[in-house]
Amino acid sequence: MRCLKCKGDIDDKSTAYIKCDGCTKPIHTACSELSQQDLKCLALRSTSSRRLIYICLECEQGVHQIPKLISMINMLQDEIQQLKNTIKATTTIASSDSSFIETEKVINEITERKKRECNIIIFNVKESNGISKQEQNVADCSLVNDFISESKLNLPTVPPVRLGKFDATNVNRARPIKVTLSSPEDVSSMIKNFKTLKSMDKWSHINISMDRTPMQINAYKSVRAALDNRLAQGEKNLKIQYRNGIPTTIANLSEN
Repeated sequence: MRCLKCKGDIDDKSTAYIKCDGCTKPIHTACSELSQQDLKCLALRSTSSRRLIYICLECEQGVHQIPKLISMINMLQDEIQQLKNTIKATTTIASSDSSFIETEKVINEITERKKRECNIIIFNVKESNGISKQEQNVADCSLVNDFISESKLNLPTVPPVRLGKFDATNVNRARPIKVTLSSPEDVSSMIKNFKTLKSMDKWSHINISMDRTPMQINAYKSVRAALDNRLAQGEKNLKIQYRNGIPTTIANLSEN
């Protein structure tokens, strides 16, 4: 056996050691940083009867992640329930064949949204002319790093990617930039903090959004068309707001 901290050998008969009550890995008593009184308490009773427990650093860090994992699980359960409701509504009005197709579409949509949930898309960043693809990549990386830094956030990213086919004949090209962050929470923070950046001249021409699927884009266009129709008929103080990821028309109370 080896100590989980110093990696030194542990002799079961001659070495003083204890085991983590979480992962059961051994650790020298000297490496545990426990007082002699704590070590005596651990030795007095069996694991099942004593109140004092020892948890190693690795297990302690894992415990701290539990609330975040529970929150993510709850969010996924809500999304799954919404999609189940969509499937149920679809099956009541379709034949078995079309129902199967719709179910496949829903499953594909779930997969596609999961693939995109850590991405943001940056629009209206013009590409430089007369430089190589590698030089453009370096310029995009620098811009994204500045963008995140001035958002007052410390978010790790992977190298940004320009979307769409490169067209050297288009001197005004400004293909969208896809930036992948570490989590959906980072995406929410980035979009929220962008409101502050938008007021700065340096970033005023830039827009960002979540990386939406074609289905989500079409849903927004449908709501947008309905809103434009209502405004054309004389209704006022309306705007689109996302609620639980769904675009919805609401009253714009800030303009009242």
